[in-house]
Amino acid sequence: MKEFNYDQICEMLIGSTFLAGGAGGSLEAGLKLFENLKEETLKLYEIGDLEDTPETSAEYASILAVMGSPSELEEHDFASILSNTILQMRKRCTACSTYKKITHVIPFAYGGVSTAIPAYLALTNDEFKLADADGSGRAVPSLDTALVSLNGAPITPFVMANETNDSMCIDLANDTDAAQCQIVSHSLRTTSPLFTSVNGAAGWPIKSSELKTYANPNSLTYAQKLGACISQYIKAKGEKTNTSVFDYLNAHMEDFKGCALGDNTKGSFTTLAKAGKRKLQNGKEFGVIQIYTKCPDDNIQWEIRFINESMVIFQNSKSALDAPVITAPSVITIFDETDNIPLTNDYILAHIEELKDHKVTLGVMPAPAKWWENREVKDMTEIWRKSYDEIDYRGFCLRYDNIEGRL
Repeated sequence: MKEFNYDQICEMLIGSTFLAGGAGGSLEAGLKLFENLKEETLKLYEIGDLEDTPETSAEYASILAVMGSPSELEEHDFASILSNTILQMRKRCTACSTYKKITHVIPFAYGGVSTAIPAYLALTNDEFKLADADGSGRAVPSLDTALVSLNGAPITPFVMANETNDSMCIDLANDTDAAQCQIVSHSLRTTSPLFTSVNGAAGWPIKSSELKTYANPNSLTYAQKLGACISQYIKAKGEKTNTSVFDYLNAHMEDFKGCALGDNTKGSFTTLAKAGKRKLQNGKEFGVIQIYTKCPDDNIQWEIRFINESMVIFQNSKSALDAPVITAPSVITIFDETDNIPLTNDYILAHIEELKDHKVTLGVMPAPAKWWENREVKDMTEIWRKSYDEIDYRGFCLRYDNIEGRL
């Protein structure tokens, strides 16, 4: 077991926002949850602490999340939403044919808010422990693209609850049918007047000792370590903006892998330029962020297309025209070198005028190894096909491993 003080909790959220891929809630929103908990210590239960014993054989972990807009969190009794949701989940699980006692919680995915949610519960409710894992290893667009779903973890009971403890539960006959769960959860939110805004959600009851099989293990330890390294980078750079957080991470973290697109350090600089929505012929919209790298011998335009999460980067330069560079599930990250924070796509859309001309590092990282266990490019393309189509990308999944040949 590890113990995180307030500074380390902040580092965990910095790292989680950086690793999320443009979604999962802003760092600012996640940090706000802990403003009145600065003296508390967060206990993080490592995967090695969760081995199966006769005493722990009935212990299960649940994903805990919030469905709704992160910007509306302050308008609701957040503590009650989370407590009601996880207690309803525990109630449903203890009634299962196989007794399951929910003792641990994990995030649905990385993100400034997504990671903060179960951490906040663990700090404010002694009945539940935070396990060192998350359900997806990056932010994902839907329940059926969650890593736990793809790895065959049981989805149900799937519980929704609000701050007044109204609740609904989904039980599937085939509880590994993630697509069906996605449809039903969407239906609950759109048809019930009880669930119109911010609601808690819990599901995927996984034996705590099996998190290493179904989820993305050791992820919160890694996020905190990454966030600590980013904090060191910010102190080391001072007022400089002609630097790259990716260069620093590669030099100071042995287990980090990633690269910047556009170099801030060799006579070039990369800035945010535009952000907005683009409409397709079928009326659907997707988000677009444009970033420019001004170089001594060329100017490169990078276009990021996203739904909530960043899905694909296109490059326009002398040598490449509308050339796709990389796609999800690889992680696309924008780090603001002016304000020294990782940015989410929603945050950029809302603040583009004040962020315009900020120097940024646009970088990419490989998806966690769990994404590629027993899967090939054709499998990954099929998993993400619906999301690719929604941002008007018709190609195959483009892996991080081959990125240099596409630049």
